[in-house]
Amino acid sequence: MVVAYGWELGPYANGQGDPDESFKQDRQFPHDVTHLISSTRYDIFREAAIKLQDMALAAEKESKWFEAWNLWQRFSSRFDRFRDPPIINAAREGYRMSARCALNAGHPALTLRALSQFFSSGDSTPEAIEMKRIAKERDAKLLQEMKDLLVSTEPSEFQVRKLLQHAVDYPRRERLALAEEILERFPKQAEDPSIVAFDRANVYMAEGKWREAIEILIPLVEVDAEINVPLTYWQNMMQPGGKREGLYFGSIPEDCDLDVPEIVNRGFAYLANAFYEDALQWMLFALAKDPEDPFAIFGHALCLWQKNMFVLAEDRLRLAIARIEEHSSKFRFLGFSRFDETAPARSYRYDPIYMIFNPGECLSQVLSLQGFVSHLLIP
Repeated sequence: MVVAYGWELGPYANGQGDPDESFKQDRQFPHDVTHLISSTRYDIFREAAIKLQDMALAAEKESKWFEAWNLWQRFSSRFDRFRDPPIINAAREGYRMSARCALNAGHPALTLRALSQFFSSGDSTPEAIEMKRIAKERDAKLLQEMKDLLVSTEPSEFQVRKLLQHAVDYPRRERLALAEEILERFPKQAEDPSIVAFDRANVYMAEGKWREAIEILIPLVEVDAEINVPLTYWQNMMQPGGKREGLYFGSIPEDCDLDVPEIVNRGFAYLANAFYEDALQWMLFALAKDPEDPFAIFGHALCLWQKNMFVLAEDRLRLAIARIEEHSSKFRFLGFSRFDETAPARSYRYDPIYMIFNPGECLSQVLSLQGFVSHLLIP
């Protein structure tokens, strides 16, 4: 039931001599974290998933397709901690339903992302293949509309906002460049200044320009309280502290005196157990102490990927890979555990986890806009 992971780098990682006592201390798993996590049993996740499924089906009945897309995505993520084949299949079903709802909502980019999650976890189906075909056709049509918009004289606010969001939903750099051109051509596409600011900030976040996005929204909070929702959400992805939602276990004590390796190990324990908000908070805490720590950067990249911030995740993964290569001359042990009632106890403690939990492979998936799928990263 306990799946343990260990990744060693440095002169002692391959059995070349013995590290001294201080190194041995760095090889400890964060037992205090995993003991607490183990108390959250499978049935709690199952009950939460059933509630989300019921809500998603209710939203579908009312043709609230975008809401249903989000609920099915959340449904699948409730099973991210478990590796039993029937549970993986349940998560796949959530991705398939999510793709269908996104297609009905008129978001072919979200459909393609959900289908990538579905295809990565098992065999394709005729229905999924057909959905992908339709989504690709609609995606190409919207891309052409973006190009045509640049020579339009009087586009509607709805059309401009729809195409900007499409670029954000499928953030390839050439599409984001088109979105930038649209913003420059129609700087006041809406009468409400809050809408104009949000659309620009939304594109900036998709481009990885998070500081610029936050700077746009901060002055508007006093004028439009609703702006605080995306502002807080984006700030919490990149900065430690502040009011954070969704933390189940991991609030950092005010007097926390852990060193960076221990903080990062704790963050990965939360990440492996699918407590993503907790993981993000601890990774940001580690980066506040050491912005150059390779494993903290890597963990932060995975958290951003899980939130579909592909460009930001790409940038962080590239930096993590470079830092890990530089770090190879120093000893470092990354250790964390996953509690899984559906899988037999096993350990990757003495195996090179690099081939299991590979930053280069993660980068490849991010570049192809592959949606985050937990069991593909941590077996």
